[in-house]
Amino acid sequence: MFYKRHKKGFTLSEIVIAVALLGIILVVISLVFMKGLFAIKKGRYRATAFNIANSKFVELSNAGLSEPNGIPVADFPILIKGYTGCVDHGNTTSIPWPDSGGIDYEITGVEQFPGLDYNFDITVQSYGDNLKKIGVEVTWNQPDVGKQRIQLYTLLTREEI
Repeated sequence: MFYKRHKKGFTLSEIVIAVALLGIILVVISLVFMKGLFAIKKGRYRATAFNIANSKFVELSNAGLSEPNGIPVADFPILIKGYTGCVDHGNTTSIPWPDSGGIDYEITGVEQFPGLDYNFDITVQSYGDNLKKIGVEVTWNQPDVGKQRIQLYTLLTREEI
């Protein structure tokens, strides 16, 4: 008489193939996870830089930049307290609107956050008879990536005289 033999369990080759496939899948999942963490970290640095640039625009909006007779220089010391690189305009009380071009005013400084310094440059530049171009550039040295920057610009027109 012949007895049917029931196959129980897996063969060694089936187990080796299953473990290899599981290993490949785990490696791929861990690489995707690591890329995601890096993207989150990069986004955090960028968001901080954008918030710094936006806060500088808010500070500038409080300085009376749209005054019809010129931008009052007296308002800038509030902004530049502790900052460096300010363009000296001598004894002028305001930066006139119709200007010969070039950079009218420049402010540079550093905002410090835990573990990282963000450098910013603010420029006020003539862009026409009744138009000024305000630019804020924020740069930082991101770990594992290198130097990064963002630039934000806006145009400012003067009020009617």
